[in-house]
Amino acid sequence: MSRRASDRVTRSSYYDAVQAIEEKLGKPIREMTFEEMMSVDANLVKVKVLDTLLYGAEQNAIGRQLVNQTPMDTEKEEVPTITADDFSVYEGAVPAEVISAGGKFGTVSFDVSGDKGTYRAALGIPRSWIADKKFASIAVCVSALGQAFAYDETKKFLAKMIADAGNTQALGADDHYKALVKCIGLVRSDGFNPDRIAVNPSEEADLMILDKFIDVTMLDRQGVVVSTGQIGRLLGCDVFSTNACTSGTMVVVARLKGIAMGLRQDLEIEDYEDPLKGLVGAVASERYDYKTAFANAIGKVTGA
Repeated sequence: MSRRASDRVTRSSYYDAVQAIEEKLGKPIREMTFEEMMSVDANLVKVKVLDTLLYGAEQNAIGRQLVNQTPMDTEKEEVPTITADDFSVYEGAVPAEVISAGGKFGTVSFDVSGDKGTYRAALGIPRSWIADKKFASIAVCVSALGQAFAYDETKKFLAKMIADAGNTQALGADDHYKALVKCIGLVRSDGFNPDRIAVNPSEEADLMILDKFIDVTMLDRQGVVVSTGQIGRLLGCDVFSTNACTSGTMVVVARLKGIAMGLRQDLEIEDYEDPLKGLVGAVASERYDYKTAFANAIGKVTGA
């Protein structure tokens, strides 16, 4: 299994390794039970556990679909924030300084040194489950832990967006559509193109009854609500519903310009060696930092 310089497994490298294992097994790991994995190779249970953890996270991964995710190769990194306004186009010869912003891009700084940006949670599997081989219960617990991490990310990202939004539009006359049109207009007038909308489930009905709303069944993407939280599209934006979004507030964002997420270590179980006994007292963790890149790439509708 390929690893980064930090000796941490990334989600992409993990899936590359899984593909190689599945080719040998002749069956997708997610279709295999813990018992089947044990019968083939006890060490493969570790792969199944991590796969179940990540699968759980994917079921609640709205947050990562709202932000620009960047891998971190060191504990402290600066990532450039760039827009079209950073450049000038000239006729003929190009002057020495081609970047208008003082010859230097703006940046956001990520820092996960020490315990900064390290998020942990205990798995909580009792020893008796291992002794009694309660694999189904173990799978449910591991998957739920993955969901908890993803939901925590979503809460953090949306709270940051709502706090830092550079554009605010009041609902007015209880017309959700007009308020979103105006909010998107505000973001676009600042030079950004919104492509994501996040709402609280209490606002779902107000959007889904709109003739202009394209729900997931029209998109022929059955199951997308369960797996990602997307409920449809409106005004050229993917619309997501989660109670991590403050009730009465709808968020509009240009995903690649609003919030930047620096990911140093993706979700994993720490110091996991023994495939079964290692689950007792196990702790899952991930390391990341997140910052607002462009506040004006984010808008919010209040009073919804």
